Amino acid sequence: SAFEDMMPTLAGVAGAEVPAACDGISVLPTLVGEPDKQREHDFLVWDFPGYGGQFAVRRGKWKAVRRNVRRKPDAAWELYDVEEDVAEARDVAAQHPEVVAELEQLLRQWRTKPDWPKFQFGEYATGG
Repeated sequence: SAFEDMMPTLAGVAGAEVPAACDGISVLPTLVGEPDKQREHDFLVWDFPGYGGQFAVRRGKWKAVRRNVRRKPDAAWELYDVEEDVAEARDVAAQHPEVVAELEQLLRQWRTKPDWPKFQFGEYATGG
């Protein structure tokens, strides 16, 4: 789950409608012991302004990360198989460049131009 899942989850608890523009999903089925009814995200995209600016994309077992992009605009992507490498200790980007390209494309498609200056870093703002 991700932060955007909080509102639909709390709306589900309260029996309220979730606004159409919400991109989160309720994790209430998991919380009440019905994991077979739980919807999952197709992928997650996020950025973080700390540590020099970071981007990450998670899809299935793969997580791609670019770190320190404010200081190193050409920082390489790292790729982790988080099912096999929970600690994210083994970067496998060189062995799976097609996965890196696919996840980077998701970031390019889904990251909107941030309003908050602290998040205005990197080349992936679509202006959406």
